[in-house]
Amino acid sequence: MALVGVTAALLFTGCSSKKYFEPEETFSASKVTGSYESNILSVSRDGATLENSRYISKTEGIRSISLAKGYRFLSENSRYLLASDIKGTLQVIDKKSHKVAREISFDSPVVIAAIEDEKIAYSQQQQFRSLQYAGRQKDAGGESR
Repeated sequence: MALVGVTAALLFTGCSSKKYFEPEETFSASKVTGSYESNILSVSRDGATLENSRYISKTEGIRSISLAKGYRFLSENSRYLLASDIKGTLQVIDKKSHKVAREISFDSPVVIAAIEDEKIAYSQQQQFRSLQYAGRQKDAGGESR
């Protein structure tokens, strides 16, 4: 019984002498946060689409390019950005001219896409496909154009 009493005394005295971490230097988060001008409408792996049709890139921040009504930002490379709508249309937009370089229609919405060099990889309804953007292009059915 005495052993239980000694163990309890050590346990309670050890718990009452806790030390908490106190940082030497702290910073205010308000210095690094800001407003997005608009609410976030949708989020992708590479950024987000705002309600005002502009988008936020994970590498470049808020961009000046406005997406067409109903389109959401999917991905980008140094030359193009990819945006899609719920009808199944994928737009390849030239970042320099802000114009649609190519518009591709599918039978269902593109939920994720990536572009590297001149190749686009995309996924829709649990399917993974890719197409060649430059030169000979392939549509969703794999037919060359």
